[in-house]
Amino acid sequence: MTRMARSRLLALHTPAPSRARVWWKRRITMLMTVLVVAMPVFAVVTEALSPDGVGWLLYSLHDGIWLPFWSFVWVRAGIWSLIWWLPVSALAGLAVAEFLGLGQPLRGLQTAVLRRLLRSPVSPLVLAAQQKLGWQHNREGLLVSVLESELLVAETALRTAAEAGGTADVARAARLMTQLAYLRAADPARQVRCAECLMLIGLFAEPDHVFALRTKLDRIWPEADGARIKALLWHDTANPGPLFNMLRKPDSSPFDLALATLALARTESLVRSDLVRVWLEEWARMRHDPRLANRALPEAERMIDFEFWAARAEAGIAAREVTGDRKGWLGALLPGVAMRRPMGERAAICPDGETP
Repeated sequence: MTRMARSRLLALHTPAPSRARVWWKRRITMLMTVLVVAMPVFAVVTEALSPDGVGWLLYSLHDGIWLPFWSFVWVRAGIWSLIWWLPVSALAGLAVAEFLGLGQPLRGLQTAVLRRLLRSPVSPLVLAAQQKLGWQHNREGLLVSVLESELLVAETALRTAAEAGGTADVARAARLMTQLAYLRAADPARQVRCAECLMLIGLFAEPDHVFALRTKLDRIWPEADGARIKALLWHDTANPGPLFNMLRKPDSSPFDLALATLALARTESLVRSDLVRVWLEEWARMRHDPRLANRALPEAERMIDFEFWAARAEAGIAAREVTGDRKGWLGALLPGVAMRRPMGERAAICPDGETP
């Protein structure tokens, strides 16, 4: 699910895309089905047909099939049949109501059960059952939707902890990320999302744990896609030329731009403060200058939480500049003044330093 809302709060309430259903066709079909069944039932009960011809066939079906069935499910057990009749009837009624568009009681129940299973230790069995049953061709849409909503909550917790300097449940985010990658291994949007989640986990986990998760994703993704993601996400920052050439190309892929931004904004790359600064300012300049408009940039920003990574990178740059070498006479004269210039969108909009 590509997050269409830039705000994480709005993204939580953004409805997932769903298939349009023509309810009036379903209701007319149900009404015609009820009438087709009710007419022969009425004819048999009232004995409106003669025992010859079609009447003989209906009476034979009634005596040979319906009466033995009714005797088995009701007459023989009597009142004890309600033990299983009540839940079956209730589920059938809820299924009919959902089929006619009168509500989603079963979908809500199904979602709650899936959410509970995904949060439990048996979550790998859910994916194994999905594969065993042969659900393919993206038919496990509800499972993916529930999984993505759970992953969004875990990602939000990681970002909040990173901004506040707290701790987060890294194991849960890693489990959900792996499950989403498993179900949508060839989907570019989900690949970028899993890569971003891996970068978030890297803010808290040890490098060995991140490397193990990275290896697991490489085994899940198709070989060509995995090599492409690896080349961009762990690009050698000592040679940033190819990344900036890709940024300046008008036909760049949003997929590549999103991964390149993650590669430059991750923690170990922030030692090159000049590189991150130039990347953000070049990005902002191309976003605001109509002569350099690149349609891939807005889409790349939507594929990741661009504001979070840009803010984190700029905060890291600012912190290093404030606490950096202040041996000069100006630094000694103004100890509380940050020796830095505007960055990001401010620098792109007002290159001469004016206040926007």
